[in-house]
Amino acid sequence: MSRLKNPPKLSLPQNDDREGPRARDLEKARDSYRYTYDKPNIRGLAMLEKLPLAELPSPEWAAEAAAAGVSISLNSAKIKGDAERSDPSHPDHKGLLGRLLGAGENFVGDLFDHVSGKEEEVDTHSAKQVAQFADLYQEWRVPDVASECFLDDTFARARVAGSNPAWTRQVDPSTGIPDDFGVSEAHYAAAIGGDDTLEAALKEGRLFLAEYRELVDATPGSFPVPPGIDIDYDTDPRGWDAAYKAREASYATTGQPKTPAAPLALFAVHGPNKVLSPVAIQLFPNGTHGGAHRVFTPSDGMNWVEARTAVQCADFNVHEVVSHLGLTHLVQEAFALAMHNCLASRHPLYRLLHPHFEGTFFINTSADKSLVSPGGGVDTILNSTIGSGVAITGKAVQGYDFNASILANDLARRGMADADLLPDYPYRDDALLVWGAMHDWVTAYVHTFYGSDADVVADTELQAFVRQVGQFKVDDGSGNLVGGGIGGVGEAGGGVSTRSYLTTMLTQIMWNGSGQHAAVNFPQRDLMSYPPNMAGALVGPIAQGAGGDPRNLLAMLPGHSLAREQLGLTVLLGMVHHTNLGAYGAGAFPPQVSDHLNAYQAALGTVESTIKARNQTRPSYSYLLPSLIPQSINI
Repeated sequence: MSRLKNPPKLSLPQNDDREGPRARDLEKARDSYRYTYDKPNIRGLAMLEKLPLAELPSPEWAAEAAAAGVSISLNSAKIKGDAERSDPSHPDHKGLLGRLLGAGENFVGDLFDHVSGKEEEVDTHSAKQVAQFADLYQEWRVPDVASECFLDDTFARARVAGSNPAWTRQVDPSTGIPDDFGVSEAHYAAAIGGDDTLEAALKEGRLFLAEYRELVDATPGSFPVPPGIDIDYDTDPRGWDAAYKAREASYATTGQPKTPAAPLALFAVHGPNKVLSPVAIQLFPNGTHGGAHRVFTPSDGMNWVEARTAVQCADFNVHEVVSHLGLTHLVQEAFALAMHNCLASRHPLYRLLHPHFEGTFFINTSADKSLVSPGGGVDTILNSTIGSGVAITGKAVQGYDFNASILANDLARRGMADADLLPDYPYRDDALLVWGAMHDWVTAYVHTFYGSDADVVADTELQAFVRQVGQFKVDDGSGNLVGGGIGGVGEAGGGVSTRSYLTTMLTQIMWNGSGQHAAVNFPQRDLMSYPPNMAGALVGPIAQGAGGDPRNLLAMLPGHSLAREQLGLTVLLGMVHHTNLGAYGAGAFPPQVSDHLNAYQAALGTVESTIKARNQTRPSYSYLLPSLIPQSINI
């Protein structure tokens, strides 16, 4: 993973009297960091063509990842009762780091293959009781959510402090509940009771909606998934494409079909304590698959539990392919490519941004080669075919609006900014603290190097950076296609013209690769590894009739083998914490910003103390503690 060695003296391009060396620096970087829009699996998005040696993992990162792999492998061996491999001194464990380092950009794929146990015979319905899922945790304690996952309070809290905490939105009182969601006053009364009404809750802005429409057209996958593709994409892309298309069709005739759902879930704030509570769930928008769909409420007993389970599965899937892979990993890759192509290494903004992209190219390359490949971990544990999942990812990135996604703008756009209306929103409250400390640091940094707005306008490299992030597959004048395709970057009229916007833009880029990624990545281990709380896939029918039977829930949940694959992947991704926010290392910046950096680090310490104090009076939410936020996306 690239790190600056003997960094050059910083200067803006308009102040640099060494124009020739600067131009050569950029030319060399452009040759190493070329764009491609034709990766084997993540199609149609801007990604790095070929991983430079400088982007391979550092020994420190590799050791952390390998240690996580050994822990997961030991857990798997203990589940299977394999006494020999349950010993940490077994050769498979002791030699793992060396084997993985030799794998290069296949590191993550080989690591996942090592821990997933794909060789085991499939057992789709091994659990006789929900409590048996706790037996999967042999090396670690069972997550707290295991004892709480069937509570409505836990289901509601997942919207504000779960693994996908920036998804739910307020129902706009002026437009109302979507027409294809058949919630009535009777449903609201069954869920909330008392004197409160659906009409009053809507008028007062107390209704909130989690929608998973992205999944409406997703093709259901199967378990086990079809065999992978044994064709080299680089030497035979047409053969790969044909095999990929044929494989997509083969899910329908392979194994057990997974169960689709694209639910709508309504929540309401009510009572003197303004508690968020679930109101109703509909498994598909009305009109999908030919008709109206039943609305479930908490009064529906086991049917409600099954409907709730379907929402959690949908949230798992949208989290992985949109909120996590698409809107953090791949959006950051577009900015990282533009940085290397447009900002010389002596540019102050290159120096600021570079640590916030460490490891991102490597982990994304690994994801394309293994985790989101046919037969890979994502294909195995998610509900849709891998082709459907990647298509949803592509649509999300292509529809991303950078300015609308700036933290404060996103909270306002979703109607989630008002702490009086929605007092209990830990993600919002903690994120604003971290973002604010980061913004203060960036403000001081920008003002150190840009004396005025005119300096911003005159910075040709900065303007090229902003322009290139927004372009898509544009010839750069030398025959290379460039452009990240990220919408909404820049001020009115394009480009950047003020220090104020520049500061906000940089803060959001840094936040997306640090705090935002931490908020969606690290809950995977605690919340998404336990299938009764969040199943990556459903493998049995979701109840539609009256009544309900607890056996139906077990039939829906993944069996032993699939559950163990889900556990292995989510624990692996949620276990590696490499680097810490604000810890840039000695010599990272010149002396003129030392006081500002010290102030930033002190501010992060204050944020840490504030969040820890909050956790004394609320159910703990620790994913945005600065000490637990890596500097960049590196897992």
